Amino acid sequence: MTELGSSPTPSSLMKEPCTDLQNDGPGTRNLDSAENQALTPLPPNELKLRYQNWTLLVPSSPLAAQQLIHTLRAHREACIAEHAMAQRRLHEMVSAMNFLRSLIDERTRSIRDAEHDIGEAHLALHAHGVALGNDGCSLCRNGKDALIA
Repeated sequence: MTELGSSPTPSSLMKEPCTDLQNDGPGTRNLDSAENQALTPLPPNELKLRYQNWTLLVPSSPLAAQQLIHTLRAHREACIAEHAMAQRRLHEMVSAMNFLRSLIDERTRSIRDAEHDIGEAHLALHAHGVALGNDGCSLCRNGKDALIA
């Protein structure tokens, strides 16, 4: 670990990032396990963060401490922006699905109305003794299945 405060840049705050979350090594703990946190305390001058899986020395200078807090707040703001963007994308997708569903429902009603009209016309023509034949239309020959498919 490097001493914090020797350089005021955020990169000087970092220890080498941990690559194995299950075995962070001596003096660190797995943040995903509350049990491990209680059993493996960090030395008082170390700090384990979820951000970038950093293990840090507690900053010894006010400037380095402020930069650490500023970095973590900036990360929080980035997370908030990503969350809001994901919510907007989800809202857009749900809105598009609702719009398409309304179009499908409208077309379904139109199909039912057309089928009802066909049925009424067949009944009226049959009641007047008019025989129906095939008019030769290849699309109509297969009935509604050819149009819907």
